[in-house]
Amino acid sequence: MRIITTAHEAHSLTSAEAAREYPIHLRAVVTYVDPNVGLNRAGLFVHDPTGSIFVSGAQGVLNSLRPGSLIDLRGVSNPGEFAPIVALAQIQVIGYSGLPASTDRPAFSRLLSAAEDSQWVEVEGVIHSFIEDDRHVSLHLTLADGSITVFMIKETGQPYSRLVDAKVRIRGNVAPLFDSGRRQLIGMRIQCPNLSAVEIVEPPPDDPFRLAIIPIDRLLGWDVAPLLAHRVHIRGRVTLFWPGSTVCLRDAKQGLCAQTDQSTLIRKGELIDMVGFVTVEGSTPVLTGAMFRNLLKLVLVFGRFRLWFVY
Repeated sequence: MRIITTAHEAHSLTSAEAAREYPIHLRAVVTYVDPNVGLNRAGLFVHDPTGSIFVSGAQGVLNSLRPGSLIDLRGVSNPGEFAPIVALAQIQVIGYSGLPASTDRPAFSRLLSAAEDSQWVEVEGVIHSFIEDDRHVSLHLTLADGSITVFMIKETGQPYSRLVDAKVRIRGNVAPLFDSGRRQLIGMRIQCPNLSAVEIVEPPPDDPFRLAIIPIDRLLGWDVAPLLAHRVHIRGRVTLFWPGSTVCLRDAKQGLCAQTDQSTLIRKGELIDMVGFVTVEGSTPVLTGAMFRNLLKLVLVFGRFRLWFVY
């Protein structure tokens, strides 16, 4: 029986061929590792000069591995739950080579197809939000032509909030989201090894409330369009507020509603500043990830003079 010696050859097998359990022997770099992917299994992606592939092993086998490790990998082909993988992994660490560079920056439409399954790629965009749990972090990344989730193992003590509104370049493996029962693709995400694979191209503003205020009726205009990858700053009076969920406001000409986690007390009619990311529902702008500040105006009258304090 032939021995498969490249990631490209192993990943290019048909499902029927992969089920024959061809022996696989690779010298590759670990680009992503998760010691517990469920069902007492561990998983990783590896990359060699020909491409990348997912590897499955018993839980505990990968505990000492870290991204960037150069390994000698032996296993067998397997059809996986969607695409061919390496199963029954036996791994010997040779040394540490660091994460590979990537010159492959596929279009968004190609990322969403099976064509880039498992491959080590680079994406560039603006991070709009993040969600974290005990073990993982998911970043919502807006590209020039769409949005995708970037998934990584959580690193203790890292302030992921500092990445929101930053323009970044991220390297990672394209991982399928699939219906395992039907073996059908339903989406893709980028699995990034850690923050060492995240390059900040443009940091977020120190204070987004210092950005120029944009009238709501101009948010979808031609002149403003280049700004919409980042947060925008608007001002208006509150027309509706559901704490921790929704706030609506209106300026002199138009209104909009925003999704927010903030529960700071504000009242109908109160003037507020708001920052957030613009999306469109129908022909109406909506803000996501919104934050707001009260504008409390206190008037002190001294004879004919008035002093206005804005907070």
